[in-house]
Amino acid sequence: MLAEMGYRLTLVDVSSESVEVAKRKARVRQLSIEALQGNVEKTELPSGSFDFVLSQGPMSYTPHPDEMLKEMNRLLKAGGLMWLEFYNALGWAIENSSLTFKLQSATEEENLIRMSDWDYPARIFSTTRVSELCNSAGFEVQRFFGNHVLMSSIPMDRIYSHQFESADLELLKEAELRLSKRPDCVGASKICQALVKKI
Repeated sequence: MLAEMGYRLTLVDVSSESVEVAKRKARVRQLSIEALQGNVEKTELPSGSFDFVLSQGPMSYTPHPDEMLKEMNRLLKAGGLMWLEFYNALGWAIENSSLTFKLQSATEEENLIRMSDWDYPARIFSTTRVSELCNSAGFEVQRFFGNHVLMSSIPMDRIYSHQFESADLELLKEAELRLSKRPDCVGASKICQALVKKI
């Protein structure tokens, strides 16, 4: 979508398969993008070469989120913005049925979790911890947003099979956007985003 809008786009993913999928989709749509396999903790890209970074996922999966944030800061121009997605500890605590998990996740600032159907661990954070990590890496949090509240009530097989009517998705999107503007929604959301600025 960003490439279709005319933005110069560079994609980085640790998975070579994902990079090939992105390149193939760009060719089909006749879009010019750069897609690279790489580690978000240390890329080969030049410093200060981006106005905006969309980090949708790596924060909760990279082994060293502090290193990832420092690298994203290095890549951004002065005053550049990043849209940073992360798994919200309190939202995970609210939805989980285990009292032990609830208490641990609701009281810890950062925690590594393993789900029975995942073959890799994920990291959950409090918004306070995300702010601390961002500040340490040279960012200032502009605002937190919460989402994934409504999606949690939809069966996972429906989500992953993408068997939705477009009208349903539009209604869902509108509701999620409306909820994301409510400060209390951030606490309840399993997935949050932070808009951060390089300082």
